[in-house]
Amino acid sequence: PFVPMSGHAVGGGVGGGDGIEDTNSNQVMLQCNSANLNPPDSCIDACKPAACCYVSTAYLPIEQLFDQHYGIDNNPMRSVDSCASNVGFCQQYGSCEHLNHLKDTSGWHSEDYTYELDIEGVCMAEHIAQFGALECSNVCQPAHCCFSKEYACDDVQLGHLNCDDYSKCQVLYPAPKSMGELLKLAEHIDEVCSIDAMNSVEARSECQDQCKGHLCCFDDGAYGCANDASENCLAFAGCEILVNTPESAISNANNNQANSNTISSNEGSANTNNNTVTKAA
Repeated sequence: PFVPMSGHAVGGGVGGGDGIEDTNSNQVMLQCNSANLNPPDSCIDACKPAACCYVSTAYLPIEQLFDQHYGIDNNPMRSVDSCASNVGFCQQYGSCEHLNHLKDTSGWHSEDYTYELDIEGVCMAEHIAQFGALECSNVCQPAHCCFSKEYACDDVQLGHLNCDDYSKCQVLYPAPKSMGELLKLAEHIDEVCSIDAMNSVEARSECQDQCKGHLCCFDDGAYGCANDASENCLAFAGCEILVNTPESAISNANNNQANSNTISSNEGSANTNNNTVTKAA
C-alpha cells in the first residue's frame, strides 16, 4: 500500500458521513483544526493515543512537537511501534495531520510560537498526483463541512472554523459537471460504446477508458452506486455494454485486430520484397 511522504499511513477520507457518526474522530477534529493551534497543546494531547500511527524513521514535525510538549524521555512516539496498518483505528486521528503542517509566523525575535496552517504544498494537484491525496484529505477533515454541503459546520461544533484557512482543500471537491456537459458525455459514451464499436479493439478500449470507475452503476450488490447522485450514472448508461458484451462481439473484435495485423505484416513483407527486387535489378 502507498505510504505518504510524511512517513505514515493514516487512513480515512475527508470526513464524509463518518465525521458526524464517529464521536472519537469528532473530538480529535475539535482539538485539531486551524482555529485551535495557538497553542497546539490540546491537539497534541488529543493525538497522544494515536502516537503509533505517526511513528516514522524521519523526524517529522509532529514528533518534534511531541518532544517539546512531553519531553524527549516521555514522548510516546519514541517508545511505541508503528500501528499505521491499523487503518480503522488511525483514521479516527487523521486530523492530527495538522501537526505536520504548521508554519511559525512569529518571527526570529519572538520567544513564542504563532502557528498558521500551511497546506498549500500537500494539497497541490501536482503533489496529489505524485504522492496521493491521503495527507491532504486528513488535514482537511475538519473542513468537510465547508465544502461537502452534507452538513453545516455548526452541526459538528465547528461553527467557529474559518473555512478560508482550508481553501486549498477545494481540490478534493471538484465542481460537478453541468447538464450540458453530462449530455455531451452521454452522447460520446453512446457512440464509443455502441454495439458496432465493440467490434473494434480501439473503440472498446476508449469505451473502457470513459467508463472507468463507473461500472458500479450496474452493480446490484454492496458495491453498487446507482443511487449515488454524485456518480452521474445516467450519463454513463452506455457503459452497461461492458458488463453485458456478448462473447461473440469480443471474439469478432479480436479476430478483426488479428486480421489487421496480418495484413499489415503481409504489406510489410511485400514492400521488403519489392525493395529487394529493385536492388537486384
